[in-house]
Amino acid sequence: MSEMSEMTTPHPRTEVLSITNLTLSSSAAPYNGSPEAGEGAKSSLLYRDVNLSARCGDIVLLLGASGSGKSLLMNLLIGKVSPTSESLMISPEASVKLWGQELLNERYPSALEGELGVLFQGLGLLEDLTARQNLNFAHDHSAHPDANDTWQVRLEQLAQDLGLSDHLDRPVSALSGGQRQRVALARLLAYRSRAMLFDEPTSALDPLSSERVVQMIQEAHRRAESELTLIITHDYTSFLPIADQVWVVQPDRTIRVDQPARAPIDYLELLKQPAASHEHLLSDEVWLEHAAQQRDKQLKGKLKATPHRLARLAQPLTHPRRAMWAARYGAHLFKEVVVRGLPFHLIAGLVVGMITTYFTFNTHMGTVALERLVELQGAGEGSRELVEVSRFVLPTFFKEMLAGFSAAMYRALIPLFTCVCVAARGGTAATAYLSGMRDPSRHEWDALIAFGVSPRAFFGVQLIITFSVGCVLLSLLSFISASLGSLLTSLWTNPLCDLNLWWGAFIGGLKLKGGLLPAGSAALALKTALSGGCIALVALFYGSRARAKPQEVMSNLASSNVLSVLLTLIVFFVILVLETR
Repeated sequence: MSEMSEMTTPHPRTEVLSITNLTLSSSAAPYNGSPEAGEGAKSSLLYRDVNLSARCGDIVLLLGASGSGKSLLMNLLIGKVSPTSESLMISPEASVKLWGQELLNERYPSALEGELGVLFQGLGLLEDLTARQNLNFAHDHSAHPDANDTWQVRLEQLAQDLGLSDHLDRPVSALSGGQRQRVALARLLAYRSRAMLFDEPTSALDPLSSERVVQMIQEAHRRAESELTLIITHDYTSFLPIADQVWVVQPDRTIRVDQPARAPIDYLELLKQPAASHEHLLSDEVWLEHAAQQRDKQLKGKLKATPHRLARLAQPLTHPRRAMWAARYGAHLFKEVVVRGLPFHLIAGLVVGMITTYFTFNTHMGTVALERLVELQGAGEGSRELVEVSRFVLPTFFKEMLAGFSAAMYRALIPLFTCVCVAARGGTAATAYLSGMRDPSRHEWDALIAFGVSPRAFFGVQLIITFSVGCVLLSLLSFISASLGSLLTSLWTNPLCDLNLWWGAFIGGLKLKGGLLPAGSAALALKTALSGGCIALVALFYGSRARAKPQEVMSNLASSNVLSVLLTLIVFFVILVLETR
């Protein structure tokens, strides 16, 4: 506890958070085209005439009944909920400022990135990583990282303080609920943000662990690593002794401000009060005007944010530690899509080569017509001449057919089959992987955003590289396997075929340039890489979609599978047509 207990010079009591004249409603879109059309849209009041302020050094509890809108305030502060959403109506005179930065403008202030740390109720731990790696990830994406040696000492101290020393190298998926909670708290402290926001930080802990977490939050706050600590909790009795302010969402949607140190208050009775109904209808005219204004703000925000988003794409190039994590996740995706899929593609290529060779050439391969002539002419001299001719005609016929067959397999059949299989297996798996991270109960997606990582950009680049390179490599390896299948089938079914004949015909059909690359290699690389890119973008689109219920995962997976296969077929058709012109 020595490092955690160090006291630093306190910050001056300047204002950190200021909320003035905030009245906020949530509205639903009108039922256009339904029998209710023209009756307007429902609007529910969430906050009314809210005026709050918090100064540097404050610990604030935010209390309220379930569904009272407590988490909405936190989501506004971290930018998870945009004030330009069409479903929100905010009073024009309202203002929410954090360190003087207005949060109700068209776009979230880039100056606040990395300054707020969040512990979500679902924890948001990165399930692919160990506890130590989760802490390292947070530190490496911090706006205020330590030197490497200093960080290693601090990491071990954090683990010791939270009782995690024996669990650092275990996957977080193997930890108990209480251990996971402590890893999430340690990760938040490792992030070293200027403000800390907690959403039910003791919800999964026993009383003794809860008390310990309360002490840890207070100690971290005292060390002045956090200028503001906002805690959303139902376990207010544990946090009241350390709170400077208590904000209570009232049934009338105002927020009451208390200072618990001055007088004891029965918050249980306050929270038991029934919420009043604050629903009313908006006319179609009001709703349409509001929706149009919000869409204009969204467009302005996107245009203003474009340079910043492009800069974020280049972050891995300017931040070596972040580049390491991008490479780590990229390697994980490459392993799952390409390496683990390689045995399947090799076996499938071998079988496809055997089947297509068998049915293309047939066991008798041209001898049927000769045998029929023998039957018609009898066993005379003519039949013997036909049999003698077949010894020369059949190898020539076989060589010509095999040469064309090898080119068709290399340029179209095997690459198309491989890309369709990648779409069906790898594309669906990538969609499911991202959908798991997007799960609202796990908050992994939200945690990445809280650490200043854009998940779509982060995974988009990795997916495009993985699938584009993977489709090219797997197509080439599958073709080699299919060639082996073709050889085995040719030797087995055609007594006139030997290794030299097959090799000369098959390789001759590929028309090697410079002794290395077959003709059409550039087109093969183009169509497989483009197909891989399409598969990646489809997986990213469907995997990163927000979902309200688990059943939507199945719909997203099915849509991803169908669309990626369809796009692959289109890409191959277009490029093959261009090739043959």
